[in-house]
Amino acid sequence: MILSLAFVLAAQADQATVIEVRSMTPRRVAVECVVKLPELNLREEKALAAAIAAMDMGTRRHSADTMQDLLDGQRPEITQFSDHVRISLLGPRDGTSSALSILFGLTNQTGFELKSIAALEATAKEKIGQGYWSRFYQAKIDGRALTIGEIEATYNKVFRRSQMVITVSGAPSTVEPTQMWQSLERNWQKRNVLFREAPSVPADVDTYGPTTVGLKAPEFAWGGQGPARLLATIALGSGKGSALFHSWRQRKGWTYVQECAWLPTTSGFQPVFAGITADPANVAELEPWRAALLEEIDRWTEEDRTRALGFANGIWKNGIGFSPFLGSADRTLTTSPSDQAYLLAYWFAKTGAVFETDRFLSLLESTDLEALKATAKELVSGAEIVRIGS
Repeated sequence: MILSLAFVLAAQADQATVIEVRSMTPRRVAVECVVKLPELNLREEKALAAAIAAMDMGTRRHSADTMQDLLDGQRPEITQFSDHVRISLLGPRDGTSSALSILFGLTNQTGFELKSIAALEATAKEKIGQGYWSRFYQAKIDGRALTIGEIEATYNKVFRRSQMVITVSGAPSTVEPTQMWQSLERNWQKRNVLFREAPSVPADVDTYGPTTVGLKAPEFAWGGQGPARLLATIALGSGKGSALFHSWRQRKGWTYVQECAWLPTTSGFQPVFAGITADPANVAELEPWRAALLEEIDRWTEEDRTRALGFANGIWKNGIGFSPFLGSADRTLTTSPSDQAYLLAYWFAKTGAVFETDRFLSLLESTDLEALKATAKELVSGAEIVRIGS
């Protein structure tokens, strides 16, 4: 459930932005950090993935076991997207200070020990996982071995105070989270990584068995057309009753999974609609997938618009799942305290405004049926059709 929350926003030049979310009855404290990425080339994207794999192993400030102990058995979760890095820390109710200290160590004093660059690259590839969203990123992998200098330079380029938005969700404390973080920032000083072995050849990328068919709509920045595109995405791909479910599964029998998501990009978002099939005959030709979806949009009535709005309310108020926003490389957001805190940080980093549920939903409701159908057709007609897997 979405809780009644009070926000305190602190942002200063050359410092991280801190958003405090106060709740009277939290079971745990959630600290979420979104690090906006500067423009990175393919080599730097790969170097960042290796650096994140090393960060998971501990820092000069905290070992991996120490971080797990301070977070009451949890480990930090660090996810790399094309436009940002998500660092997720979930600790005990009174663990704000420890969580922020761990975050500071991860982003400032990592000092990770690179025993094998090849091992880090293999770990980074494992984190891509077998989920269908992460497979849309695999084409960007650079096969050449990294150097220690590339990893260190990329780490220092990415993790800067001015590029960080931090949300702390928990009960009020005697020392405010903003003050805690600003106290840590006074000691901000980049430190070099440690390295003990020569780099070696990276492992090969594994291929995936079942085939994914994806329609990748054009990228766009959030703005006046954003709400209509988001509602169209939900109508097209969220849950049973969506256009994907009706056209690809019920009418054609092509897939056993149908989902939608907005992949984050450096310029905004990219709506993607995916279906997974194990039958090679279903993907002999791809264009019929688009045609089937367009035919389904033509059948939409006011009932389909109402269903999409109901889903939107359920997603952001009742936690029914099927959010089109990604929480990691392989899942969309839930209404857990961590994901709520992350959405606040990410939305502020992306748009400069705090995510307000009621205002957000009112924007979606302003889209009428004709605008919804026209927007959905625009997304589908302009999409690139891709096939991933065997």
